[in-house]
Amino acid sequence: MSPRRIAVTGAIPWDGSDLAQHFCGAIGEAIVEHRAIVVTRGGMASSRPRARKNLLRPIDEFVVRGAKAMTTTLGIATEDAIETLVGEGRDGRELFQVGKLRSIRGRSYEAERFRFVDLVDGVIGICGRGGTRQSLILGLATDRPILPVPAFGGGSLEVCNDHQHDVA
Repeated sequence: MSPRRIAVTGAIPWDGSDLAQHFCGAIGEAIVEHRAIVVTRGGMASSRPRARKNLLRPIDEFVVRGAKAMTTTLGIATEDAIETLVGEGRDGRELFQVGKLRSIRGRSYEAERFRFVDLVDGVIGICGRGGTRQSLILGLATDRPILPVPAFGGGSLEVCNDHQHDVA
């Protein structure tokens, strides 16, 4: 049986996000520890927002840091534990690529999100906004288990509140 592929998506506030960063790292560690694959879109937490509306930072980098730490602990190759689904770097967004790479380039972010969810076995959403919400709802619509983490608010909390009876 091949390992489960778990997508982790979302974004956290720039300010006061130490707990959220630690949580994201712990999620990455736990996924790898359970011999599943962390699937990310490669959003860089270090790229400063260019506009006032972008006061959230992608969680991908924090999740991958935790996953990489666990690959070292377990002696697992990064390519066997982390996968980056590479889309277009629109709107000046910086992306990183780590582990196994797979292209999901589409005509829009929405098309790429659909492909992202289609290629995984489950979706974890942490905070975020519309894209995180859309990824979680696509997971529900395609019968994938989802875990919207409500603790940090955002799109994940909205999905948790709006679809609490559908969340396993």
